[in-house]
This record gives sequence, C-alpha cells and structure tokens, in this order.
Amino acid sequence: SAPVNALRDLADGQPWSMTMPDGRNARLTLLGDGKAVLQAGPMSMNPSWRATAEGMCLTMPMGGERCVTLRRDGAAIVAIAADGSRGFRLSR
Repeated sequence: SAPVNALRDLADGQPWSMTMPDGRNARLTLLGDGKAVLQAGPMSMNPSWRATAEGMCLTMPMGGERCVTLRRDGAAIVAIAADGSRGFRLSR
C-alpha cells in the first residue's frame, strides 16, 4: 500500500485510537509542531515526533526514539517496525 505522510495525514490535532500489538489501547494525538499527546488509561505522556520519508519517529520521555514505516490498511494506518514486525495500528 501507499506510504503515509505523517505530517499531512496524521498531524491534525485530533486523537487517533491506537491499538498495540498486544491488544492494549491508547489514544495518540499528533500536533503539527512535532509535539504529541499519548494517553493510555489514566496515564498521559507528551512524546515528540517527526515525519520521515516512509513514516515517523516517536521519542518517548525517558524512552529513546523509535522509528516506524506507516502503511494504509483500509481506513486504518499500520506501523511496521524496522525488523519488519507489526507495530501499533491507528484508526478513527
């Protein structure tokens, strides 16, 4: 499927439902200035992010940067890790 432009396609300030590979759910909101809000249950974090040619990189507080390739899967967007494993899934 076609690559996803994170800045154009995702960073609209509206929350995305984020499903982790283990089934846990969170909400991810990407802002156009490289800031984000990640809410998982009662916990809220403010990672930073940047668009890449094939997807995006997220930097978690005290967690380091992780980059993924983003692909469309119907109406959803799926993250693929560098080792080819499936990462999180974003949907609305």
